[in-house]
Amino acid sequence: MTLKKQVNAVTPKRLVNWLDVVSRRLIKVIVILLVALLLAQLAIQNDYIRLVLSSADRWEGTRLN
Repeated sequence: MTLKKQVNAVTPKRLVNWLDVVSRRLIKVIVILLVALLLAQLAIQNDYIRLVLSSADRWEGTRLN
């Protein structure tokens, strides 16, 4: 084996380190998405914000045809 192949070889230790990095990033992304979901749900409870984001309340009970 040449030195270049040894440097690029996937060792169990490198694989575990890579998986640790990926799993930490995935956990951060999941937490950020959950916080964004919570904030969106809280924001939609506010009448003004709901009116700005969605026209469904304005059209509710109105015949469209």
